[in-house]
Amino acid sequence: MIPQGEWWYGFGCVYPVSTDRLRTALLYADMIRLLIVIDENKSLYQLAEEVDMGNAAFKEALSKLIDQGLIEPVKKDLPVLDNTFLEILRVNLSKAIGPMAEILIEDLMADLQLNPSAIPVNAAAELIAQLSLEIPSEDNQ
Repeated sequence: MIPQGEWWYGFGCVYPVSTDRLRTALLYADMIRLLIVIDENKSLYQLAEEVDMGNAAFKEALSKLIDQGLIEPVKKDLPVLDNTFLEILRVNLSKAIGPMAEILIEDLMADLQLNPSAIPVNAAAELIAQLSLEIPSEDNQ
């Protein structure tokens, strides 16, 4: 691949790139592996799994790419679950463990720093998994 003007030719595609950034960018193997799989539609968990590098190496490569201005964080509004989800969760957990369900849910919501009126969809699975560990019988989990 050869930089030419304001365009980078390679891999059968043309990418607009600032030539100033090309001169100052220093890429290591982990950074390149991460840069190849980055897609704004993937979560950080998906990216980490796809590049199969350790947590520390992943964080370091990600930080360096951000510091060099080669990538930037994208904030997206995640879909959220409302109080209906929490009410259904309370009812079902109460059937399994009784009145302790309310306390467990409140404690776990605080631990996970979740807002009861707007639980991100991606946090719901973790909430359910953590609560299932509190159910004594495997049949009820």
